[in-house]
Amino acid sequence: NVSQNVLDSMSQQEFALFNDVCQGVLLANNRVDAQKLQSWRARAEMIDSGGQELSNEEILMSHLHGLQLYSAKLTEKGTLTFNFLSPGVDDIAAKHVCTTDASQLKQVQVRDLVKGKINLGKILWVTSILPCYRISGIMLVGQDGMGRSIIVSLYNFVPSHYSSEDAQSVFPQGTRLGIKEPYYKMLNSGNFAIRADNPCNLLVEQPAVDVPRTARDLERLKARGNEAFRAGRFD
Repeated sequence: NVSQNVLDSMSQQEFALFNDVCQGVLLANNRVDAQKLQSWRARAEMIDSGGQELSNEEILMSHLHGLQLYSAKLTEKGTLTFNFLSPGVDDIAAKHVCTTDASQLKQVQVRDLVKGKINLGKILWVTSILPCYRISGIMLVGQDGMGRSIIVSLYNFVPSHYSSEDAQSVFPQGTRLGIKEPYYKMLNSGNFAIRADNPCNLLVEQPAVDVPRTARDLERLKARGNEAFRAGRFD
């Protein structure tokens, strides 16, 4: 079984190939699963109809499911992961670079984004409200100034060997992101999300770090430092 989060991380070409292979294997082995075929058809129909935007609750539930599947601890216990040799390539996201200063861009909310387009001249500020996780890219949930949630997928922002836990140290919960000229694309599921492939298109404001006040605070920070050292995270 491959989760929806993995399907969404595929490029259109990868998804088409995966879909063809799955159906071919099922048919070749006389194991046509009606539910799976119905799911594929429903996804295709949703894409043909122009896709849909998920509600806040649907976004949170989908992300929590992905977080359970792709957290480092679960992976160590043998949870199935689906890794690509390289991240799915999106030509539009890969080629777009915004060099305009953030102060010159118009601030917008999720409701203002144009679907399927790079929103030129705009900047969307969101705050990460859940721990992120990593498949081929980093998946996080951002919330805008009006409380609307949105899926954000980031590529080329961390080294390829980073786990979900490593990614969480770079983009901890509470991180504020300014996405310059956001690309609001339709995923393979037919749902919409922001995809950013170039670090220069993203402004990152880390959450405030509490100053240790007790011996217990110092011990906790020491343990986190030792854990990072063992994992080879020196940044």
